[in-house]
Amino acid sequence: GLGKAYLYSFTSCNITLPVNLVEFTGTKRDLTVELGWTTVSEDNFSHYELERSTDGTRFTTLALVFAKGEVRNNYQYVDRHPYMGINYYRLKMIDKNGQFKYSQVVTASFDQKLPADVVVAPNPVSGGQIKVKLIGLTNGVYRMELHNAAGQLLQARSVRVTQFEQFETMTRPGNTASGIYWLNVYDDTNTRVKTVRVFMNNE
Repeated sequence: GLGKAYLYSFTSCNITLPVNLVEFTGTKRDLTVELGWTTVSEDNFSHYELERSTDGTRFTTLALVFAKGEVRNNYQYVDRHPYMGINYYRLKMIDKNGQFKYSQVVTASFDQKLPADVVVAPNPVSGGQIKVKLIGLTNGVYRMELHNAAGQLLQARSVRVTQFEQFETMTRPGNTASGIYWLNVYDDTNTRVKTVRVFMNNE
């Protein structure tokens, strides 16, 4: 859907260019960023270089836009392939003499949850340990709960995920009979991330 527009006013520096940047905005729309800027007074002005960065320090040129030269000028550009995370945008404004200055930076952020999965292996479980592999969970604290087929909680433990692929174990309760059990994983907001059916065999 339509995201938030980040508007920053232009701050001039020591170099005076024959252009006045009125506004520079970046708006998230679905998985794109709509960038727009408005200028006045483009006398002896050449072009704009729209730059993008993923760290706010190292910028690369995304597009080159030539000046319209009207009294008031509106420009639009759509970044159809933004990066996941924070995208930083700025304008490099260049006059016909080669002098330039930069605009303020606008940002647009895209958050993508990793494809989370929880695997019990081996499954069926025949020994005293339930081996759990956590894959692609966002770093943080999670709770693993083992329930029997009737929904009774048999065991629970907390784990702190710090890696994309992380291995954990749960001790199999000594009185568990052969049959089907359920392993539920919850995040720190008590939202269930995954449910895994676990088969227990007695040795």
